[in-house]
Formats: sequence, C-alpha cells, structure tokens
Amino acid sequence: MLAAAEAPWKDLGPGARSLDLRVEYGDQNHRLFATIFDPARWRLRVAPAFEPDGFRVDAALGKGEGLAVNGGYFDYRDTPNGRTLVPTGLVIADGSRLSGYRGGSGVLFDTGKGIGIAWAKDRKAWSGAVEALQVGPLLVDPGGQPGIRRQDGPRARRSAVCATAEGEIAVVVVTSAISLYDFAEVLADTSPGGFACERAINLDGGPSTQVFGRFGKTVIDLPGGSRVVNAVVFERR
Repeated sequence: MLAAAEAPWKDLGPGARSLDLRVEYGDQNHRLFATIFDPARWRLRVAPAFEPDGFRVDAALGKGEGLAVNGGYFDYRDTPNGRTLVPTGLVIADGSRLSGYRGGSGVLFDTGKGIGIAWAKDRKAWSGAVEALQVGPLLVDPGGQPGIRRQDGPRARRSAVCATAEGEIAVVVVTSAISLYDFAEVLADTSPGGFACERAINLDGGPSTQVFGRFGKTVIDLPGGSRVVNAVVFERR
C-alpha cells in the first residue's frame, strides 16, 4: 500500500530516521512525511505556547536538535489584550498540569521512562506522566486495528503519533487532505514497508498541521497555516 520499503530512509543520527514520499491512496496522491524514533534514545516533551495567540512549532524546538509537531486542539478566548488560544484537553508539561482533563479520546504521554499512547479514560496508564497531551481520536486501536469505522468524514491535512509493533515511535504527517479513515488505514498497514502501528493517535489537523526539525545540518520544515497552542517535541534523552 505504501511502498515505503522501497523509499529512501534518511539517517538523522542515533535512533532517528525520516521518510518523505508520495503515497497513492484511493484516487488521490498524497505527500507523506514520517520520522521514526527509538524511545530509548529520545524523549517526548509537551511545549506550551509562550504567546497568548500561540506559536509556530519551530519556536518550540528552540536551538537544539530534534523535531516539533503541532499538538492538541484549542479554543479561542477574547480578552482585553486580544485573542488567546486555550487548550481543550489535558496538558501536562515538565510535571505541571496546565490544563484539565475534558476532551479527546486518548492521551499521548511520557512517564520519564518511556513514551505511551492510551485511552483517556484509562487514567491508571498515564497517571504517572511527566508530559501528557489529551487528543484524539485513536486512529489505530491497541492491538493494531484501525480505529475509524466510517469513510464519510471530512478530509484535511493530518498529523499523528504512532507506537509501532517494533517498539518505535513514529510521527507521521500527510500534507494534503485525507480522511481520518484513510489515514488510519495507512498507519495500520502491515504490508512490506507499512508502518504497522500497534496504536496511533490523531493530533490537531487542518491548518494546524506543521513540523519543524533540526538534525545536524538537516533541517525539516513543513509549515502550517495557523499558530498552535502547544507542540509535541522529540529530543534526545
């Protein structure tokens, strides 16, 4: 389905590699970008925006090496000083709870010992997280089965984080409009070259979809169409 096995993976240094290819799915051709990390070498950090109107994810990465991708959903709140972006689900950053549990079917988290994806209602799974972001839906349910049952949803740019059957963590972004159903099928694909996600969670999509990475002299820049309220950052442990 993906033919990713034949695509050239780019080495980004110890425990990281990336892929940029064209994917034919259904009647459309999509650009798909992925970065795969070894969670023994890389950690997840939730970076909240330091400006009330949000930020671009390159600001979340700073000057170090790693990769930043758009994070969770948000609402707009009007204040005397202008419009403020407010997260709509659980946000834990550096051990501090910045926003409460109230929306999104799953939680992406790092306990300090490893990165996980769990149902939001399974609080025991993520209760010890030092970094956590409530988002969703789960695109691939635990066990590797696609989690989206209907094909009639809207199409948009998409981003997701996937835990593979090999124990790696993948950030996967499609920069053209695709349905959640099709995206879930791509992530769950176990054919040669497929991602074979054991579970995967959807991040905020549409114009929020954006990635910025820096690995030595390699720079990855997939700009989005809007500012975001937080970002998911992968950096060396």
